[in-house]
Amino acid sequence: VRTDTITMTNQYPDPAPPVIQGDGVINLCEGQTIDLVAQPDTGFLYEWWYNGAPVANNNTSTLTVSQAGSYYAQVTNPGGLCTSPPSNVVTVYQIVVPPIGVYVAQGQAVLCQGDTAVLAALGVPTGYTYQWLLEGAPLPNAAGEQLTVTEGGNYSVAVTGACGTFTSTAFLVDQEIGLQPVIALGLPDSLFVASGGDCNGCQWYFNNQPLPGATGPYYIVQDEGNYALEVTSPNGCKYR
Repeated sequence: VRTDTITMTNQYPDPAPPVIQGDGVINLCEGQTIDLVAQPDTGFLYEWWYNGAPVANNNTSTLTVSQAGSYYAQVTNPGGLCTSPPSNVVTVYQIVVPPIGVYVAQGQAVLCQGDTAVLAALGVPTGYTYQWLLEGAPLPNAAGEQLTVTEGGNYSVAVTGACGTFTSTAFLVDQEIGLQPVIALGLPDSLFVASGGDCNGCQWYFNNQPLPGATGPYYIVQDEGNYALEVTSPNGCKYR
């Protein structure tokens, strides 16, 4: 009886898992791309995986990505028989900057004479810097998260950060210019509005104190003293 011993040699041992270079977490701005590069870069056929599914039409050591998700790679030896374990996983997050908005944080969008309003921005990512603009031009010393305004106009804000500069749409702050009411003395012993208001929001005063029920365009004088008329506009601005 003859017994022969045959020794089998694996010409293509299992390759080691590739290593994707760089950080394991990547923040990618919307619309940008980045190249994932794996080592070794020669001698193997690559297969890339995205969220657990193979990436079609890419067998090189570099993968250009533009979408958020998890990526890893495997390599196959030249004989095509042996595949490596998976590489390290790289997770890509996409930074989406929403439209920047401006709103009134304090006060109102219509300024009365001598009033102020505080504007603030909506949708600004953390870590971004501010520059406020009036009629499209940068305002000096206006780089805070809020802006105190004392005059009307079209205000906007430009914010700058990791993904570039983004400018809000213009926000209109109106400046009301009202007319001080003029009162005249009529007969007999009556005061009336001569100009400056139609008394939709009138209040008569006597010696700087409001007269109860005296809210019409006329007032019959009762006593000697100082009389005044305060008119309130539809926007809540008061003129006396």
